[in-house]
Amino acid sequence: MRSACFGKREQSGIRKPGSWIWIFGMVMVFMFTCLLPAGRAEARGRKVTNPNEVLLIGDSDRGSWTFQKYDVTGDGRADKLQIICQRKNRYSFNGFLIKINGKKAFQFPQSMKKKERPQGTEFWTISVKLLTLRNKKPFLFINTESVRPSGPLRGIFQYRHGKLKCIFNLMTFLNPKYMGYCYPNAAHVSGNTIRLKLWSYCYDIAGFESNIRLKYSNGTLKPSTRKARLGPSEIFDHASKLIRDVTLYWTATSRVVKKKLKKGSNAWLSHIYFSPTKVRFKVCYMEKGSLYIKSGWCNAAWTKNSRQPLLLTGLQYSN
Repeated sequence: MRSACFGKREQSGIRKPGSWIWIFGMVMVFMFTCLLPAGRAEARGRKVTNPNEVLLIGDSDRGSWTFQKYDVTGDGRADKLQIICQRKNRYSFNGFLIKINGKKAFQFPQSMKKKERPQGTEFWTISVKLLTLRNKKPFLFINTESVRPSGPLRGIFQYRHGKLKCIFNLMTFLNPKYMGYCYPNAAHVSGNTIRLKLWSYCYDIAGFESNIRLKYSNGTLKPSTRKARLGPSEIFDHASKLIRDVTLYWTATSRVVKKKLKKGSNAWLSHIYFSPTKVRFKVCYMEKGSLYIKSGWCNAAWTKNSRQPLLLTGLQYSN
């Protein structure tokens, strides 16, 4: 009976060794054909469309963040973005690391030259905003608040060849010889342009507000112009008296002298011009007997101790 019984089981194929090998093979085929591609797709990230503006971090001192639902590389797929601050003490940091998809993309201050961070490395808080243009190109706007009035890092970053590159550095765009500090009040996307609203402190005219437009061109962002209109102010919209003699040039970049205005002349400011080597103001004035407003551009003064005499009466330093 036992032999007959076992004989029937063998005939039914339940105990045949070959059947188990066949089942094992089918399981392996299923894993390689179904699970492995799914794992690769997960590693690459799902397809996403970024909003135009996303505030990832807003003036925070927490120290570590991870984001996994936005495209920061520009390939249309979600990336894993990690931002890790290096704490100096209980109240401040002295560096941070950014990883994208597990790989180091940027490290401050190691990834920047010393002249690109003229205000040291210590900061209290950090804010990060993801800005995506109409053409789907993403950029990161990183701003650190420091014990110093400026910096140590304020700029717009773009992902290139596995690294984050600082393509627009406010610390060098606003020449530190003339500018005491600069606070980005707002950063907004308009089509393929990023609009920055800045509150800055200049040794020549104290605090002022300006707007800078960065337009997408040749694969990156570039200032559409280095001229910016000064924000609304009684000093900038109404005439005041010059505290010193000024030499006016025909344009923001001209070397040809147009006129010399004497100390005590009535004038007001309308625009500012930034360059890596100089800063100029557009001075508006009216001559006696004329009904037309005339203007010219004067060089800004600079000083290391920020106590240079101001350009117009009515201005004051905001210590």
